[in-house]
Amino acid sequence: MKIITYISFAGNAREAMNFYKGCLGGELTIMEVGGSPIEEHLTSMKKDDILHSQLDSGNLSLMGSDMCGPNGITKGNNVTLMLLCESEELLHKNYASLVDGGTRVMPVGPAFWGGLYGHLVDRFGIEWGLHWSEEIQTKA
Repeated sequence: MKIITYISFAGNAREAMNFYKGCLGGELTIMEVGGSPIEEHLTSMKKDDILHSQLDSGNLSLMGSDMCGPNGITKGNNVTLMLLCESEELLHKNYASLVDGGTRVMPVGPAFWGGLYGHLVDRFGIEWGLHWSEEIQTKA
């Protein structure tokens, strides 16, 4: 398994991720809301808002977006630990364990970008995103 930090920004994800790229180097990929498979469902967002970005530099992976919950960004909810699981079974096991006493935000299900994804807040208030895909399995 691998944990990746996922940061939510209040409309300045592009600026922040480019700043981190300048500091840390690496390759930055960006997916905007406009042209994405779920653009029609994100009517409150601007087309150039960042749906997802990823900075990879050696062993470092940092993800970020302008996506945030209905209550906006507050200290504590702007960082999610992304757990990349090596099997579908491990994803389900880890999700069930981590959500015990916590809150299901998004049950495990198919992700539009591929594989399976689930999101939860554990009993300590930590946000977790869990993902599995064939691509992750082949890299492991």
